[in-house]
Amino acid sequence: MTRNQKRGTYVVFIIVLVGLLLLIRSCKTEEFDTLLTRINIQPEQVMVVSPIDSTSHLVLYKDTQTDGIASAMIQHRRWSSKVTKSGGVLEDNKDEPISYHLTRYPYSNDNTSYIVYGFIHNPDIIRVLIRYGPDSSSAEVEAGILEPSDQGRLWYAVIKQPITEMRMDIRGVDNAGNTIYSSLDNED
Repeated sequence: MTRNQKRGTYVVFIIVLVGLLLLIRSCKTEEFDTLLTRINIQPEQVMVVSPIDSTSHLVLYKDTQTDGIASAMIQHRRWSSKVTKSGGVLEDNKDEPISYHLTRYPYSNDNTSYIVYGFIHNPDIIRVLIRYGPDSSSAEVEAGILEPSDQGRLWYAVIKQPITEMRMDIRGVDNAGNTIYSSLDNED
């Protein structure tokens, strides 16, 4: 074999190797059902799967041990996926217009996502807005609201900014844009 033939063989080998690596990397990550079943969350328990960013998904599901609503985060990594359960469960109070639960998920070395979710029990509330900064000029996050269930309308929001104080204002807004519920007004 001549020197040019050896060099050509190496180039072809490298091209094939890179092609195989790209093919493996482009393979679809594990399906959500398979990932969740592995940690004892059955498909019929799942209420919502919502993207947080390009590599993470929020899962809200019915917790069979407590009959409450719990959360989990699916994180897709280069070669695998990881599911983390929150450990906390929403304790729903149907006497309140809005119930809520806050969960913290570290999703990289320096970043944390906060998931706040709950039920809307007041039928006049059509939007839920969350302000989590230390002053009234901080940005608001609007929650996603799901169709009614037997427990009420499930709402959830993802906050990707650090929460510097645990005092959040969760507001329920009616069709006219009036605040008819504020968690700060209902604190004891």
